[in-house]
Amino acid sequence: ALNQGKTDIIMSGMSVTRARQVRVDFCESYLRNGLMAAVPADEAGRYPSRENILNFSGRVGAVKSTTSEAFVRRSLPHADLISLTKPSHAAHYLRSNRIRLFINDAYAIVWLVSENEAELSGIWYPLTDEDLAWAVRRGEPDFSTAINDVLAGWRKDGTLKRILDHWVPQRDKVQWAPKASKAQHE
Repeated sequence: ALNQGKTDIIMSGMSVTRARQVRVDFCESYLRNGLMAAVPADEAGRYPSRENILNFSGRVGAVKSTTSEAFVRRSLPHADLISLTKPSHAAHYLRSNRIRLFINDAYAIVWLVSENEAELSGIWYPLTDEDLAWAVRRGEPDFSTAINDVLAGWRKDGTLKRILDHWVPQRDKVQWAPKASKAQHE
C-alpha cells in the first residue's frame, strides 16, 4: 500500500531490516526492540543462554511472515518451525505441547507471559537487537525530514515517552546490553 501510494507512512511497529530498506526509507527509530522467547513455565531453566535456544531441536512457533519467522529459519537450524497466524495463539500451542518455544518481539513476549504467568515463562534476554521505525516511500527526503523533526520534538517535550508509557509500559522489563556504535556494526 505504501509503495502503491495508498498510504504515506507505515506506523505499525516495523523492524528496520536491510531487506526492507531496499523498498522503503525508515525514519529515525522510536523504540529499541528484539526477539525473545516464551516457554512453558516448568521449562524456563533449560535456557540459561542464547546458545541454548539457538541449539534447540524441537517445535518452535513464530508468527508467519515476520522477523521472528525469518529468525527461526535462519538461526535455529535444528528446529521444526510451526508458523502461527497470531501471537495470541502461542499460549495454547505451548500449553498443548504443539510447540516448546515461541519466538516473537520482546514486548509481545512480555505481554503474553503476563497474561499467562502461571503457565508460561519468558526467557528475558533478547535474541536480536532491532530498531522500530516508521517507514515512508523511498525518495521523499522532505517527508522523512518532517517526520524526524516531529519525533525530535516529541523526544524533547516528553510526548514520545508518554506515548510509549501508555502503549508499551512493559518496555523497562527488557534488559538490553549497551548498544554498539554503528562503526562496530560495519
